[in-house]
Amino acid sequence: VGPTLFDAIEPPEEVELPRPTSEELEIPAQNPPRTGHGRRPIPDNLPVERTEIDLPDDEKPCPCCGKLRVPIGFTEPSRSLDYRPAKLFIHETQRAVYACRSCEQAAENPQIEKAALPPVLTLPPRATPGLLAHIIVSKFCDHLPLYRQECMFERDGFVIPRSTLCDWLMESALLLTPLYRLMHKRILQSHSIHADETTLQLLQPRRAGYAWVYIGDCAHPFTLFDITEGRVKEYPAKFLADYKGYLHCDGYDGYNLVHANVRHVGCWMHVRRDFFDVRNRDSRAVEALAFIRRLYAIEREAKDQNITGENLTRYRQDHSKPVLAKFSTWLMEVQQQSLPSSGFGQAVGYAINQTNREYCPSCRAMETFQFAAYHSGIGTSRSGRLARLSPTRFCGRSHTMSRNSIPPVVPPRLRRFHDRRTGRHSRRRFATN
Repeated sequence: VGPTLFDAIEPPEEVELPRPTSEELEIPAQNPPRTGHGRRPIPDNLPVERTEIDLPDDEKPCPCCGKLRVPIGFTEPSRSLDYRPAKLFIHETQRAVYACRSCEQAAENPQIEKAALPPVLTLPPRATPGLLAHIIVSKFCDHLPLYRQECMFERDGFVIPRSTLCDWLMESALLLTPLYRLMHKRILQSHSIHADETTLQLLQPRRAGYAWVYIGDCAHPFTLFDITEGRVKEYPAKFLADYKGYLHCDGYDGYNLVHANVRHVGCWMHVRRDFFDVRNRDSRAVEALAFIRRLYAIEREAKDQNITGENLTRYRQDHSKPVLAKFSTWLMEVQQQSLPSSGFGQAVGYAINQTNREYCPSCRAMETFQFAAYHSGIGTSRSGRLARLSPTRFCGRSHTMSRNSIPPVVPPRLRRFHDRRTGRHSRRRFATN
């Protein structure tokens, strides 16, 4: 081989590299062991019905000597869950009748007296509180329409027409009106109220209505609905009249008459939703989701550590406030680079309008952190039904968080996109979460 251009270059000096330690040589497990799987134990608070199985009479004699064997105990019981279906039954009420035989024999008034009925509400005919409670819970909690309940009652042996079930519901609503008013009075005593509204289809005539839901704090754990035919601001103003606490809701202007832009506590769930909808069209939305995801993680860490009260307020000031400051700065920067009419621009504009309200009801400088970050349980589920509500989720101290609400934040990638109108193929940027 002839001379080359690298002959004049001196080789580098050999440097002895430090040998890795045993801890560095350990390869982390690719798939960590999963926990939480397996058969769950049967709870001990359920009633137990035991079945004892005895030997047949022809097997009780001893096969060796022929004498009868005596029982010495039982084996360990095998436990399994069972279910006894609900069934209709007739409830009869009889009242004792007394008379004076002495007066009767003397041809006097026998003084007949019947036992008085216990104090009960004036219920619909042929219905008991247990049956009415079952119908109400099945319809409004289990989402069973009345025509399905009619079929279920027919399968149990008695036909209750759907029109009768509807009449019973209306009469039950009238009977429960005093309880509703008392809950309304109690919920207005809350330090903070969570509110939201969702669409609801009304019949005869078929039109769109709204269900306004209000949830009190931990000291007043009540959930109330207000069904209206529209979405005007007079409805929440009437329901929350003379309320002086804080209102935890979205940025809908219909609540302005209540909180007067002073006692408004915003919701990060509503801010996050706009960025989540445009994450496939603009990669910057993924950065916004990362900021909000960090806020959710702080809330979850506080919940796991069982931090409450003033300690929770200080924990949020130490951990959430720096994240909010960085997110506000980032929003101001990207707002100048986004079209206001675009989906991402509208999400940024909504977030900026709500940033001064998030976590800060009494001042606009983020000095108090007394409230939860969101109220995700209000509204509708993905199936369009009214979401089930739990007052303890929204008190700011013991709320829960779904894993599905925090998607993993990963860089977007390109996907092939086929335009059916033009027949061309192009590449667009999509987020992988």
